[in-house]
Amino acid sequence: MVKSPDNNEIIMRLTALWAFTEAGLGGVLHLFKSPFSGLMLCGLSIIFLSMIAKYSNYSSRVIIRSLVLVVFIKMLVSPHSGVTAYFAVAFQGLLAAFIFGTFKESNLALYLFGIIAMVESAMQRLIVLTVLFGMQFWEAVNEFGNFVYQLFFDHQPEGNWFSWGVVIAYLVIYALGGAFAAWFYRRISNNIRSIEKSYLHPETVTALHHSLPQIEKSKKRKWSNYILLLLLLGFTIYFSSTIADLSGVFYILLRTILIIIVWIYIINPLLLLALKKFLKKRFVEERERAKQIQSLFPWVRKILSEAWSRASVDSGLARFENFLSWTFYFILNK
Repeated sequence: MVKSPDNNEIIMRLTALWAFTEAGLGGVLHLFKSPFSGLMLCGLSIIFLSMIAKYSNYSSRVIIRSLVLVVFIKMLVSPHSGVTAYFAVAFQGLLAAFIFGTFKESNLALYLFGIIAMVESAMQRLIVLTVLFGMQFWEAVNEFGNFVYQLFFDHQPEGNWFSWGVVIAYLVIYALGGAFAAWFYRRISNNIRSIEKSYLHPETVTALHHSLPQIEKSKKRKWSNYILLLLLLGFTIYFSSTIADLSGVFYILLRTILIIIVWIYIINPLLLLALKKFLKKRFVEERERAKQIQSLFPWVRKILSEAWSRASVDSGLARFENFLSWTFYFILNK
């Protein structure tokens, strides 16, 4: 019979899994900078935070403590992450603490948390896009929409219909993603109970407590970030009707470059420095605990490897579902 650890140990393991995902998968997804990469990372955070809430008896204090630990670990493993990444994690953690602390265990809390967390993730990306490229980007989106519209109709459309349509569609996709993540969490919880009833090899769970070597940090350069930036910049310049000559092109190029330089070399480092000082001053004990949780990373990696192997009989979404189900089973038992 597989024994279940106490809830404090479970929360420690779940926090390690969340931190590992933020530091590992988050870095991989940021390499590609897909407009929808936030769907997967935010979706996983929704599932992890919902599980932490459940095993903390929906304690806001425990959820916030896990959040602080994840932020500390993110700083240790990915010290050069942008402040927007910390803001996204902080928002998700604080939102979970508020909603689960208020509504406890209910479908309302779960779906409300999932949808709001996802919509915020989408809005953050849209705001960054607007700050970086200015309103000319949305003018270019409208011009592109008008161009496509006139391929099928013989008159000019009115208003900013296309840009608003893009924004609304983007937010709706993320909102649906949040609802799906909440529903997916319920399925995984049911799968875990099924595994607990039928799984007859507890020695595998015990064997997974052996550690592996520390994870090496990736040193790949994020060239895809710059390629995407250049593509968006070219799109804005080509389709924006307000850029009529070279002076307009020069203006938007200079503006974008200055914003990037100021953000990377001034604003981002200052905000990160302020955040580090605040955390070190207010959360001394959590800083040491964060290092202990980071030491669980090799064990988490072995858990993930074993879970992926167990789910190999399936494919596509079914494999991902079983992969997460086995991962949580191994996390929750010993």
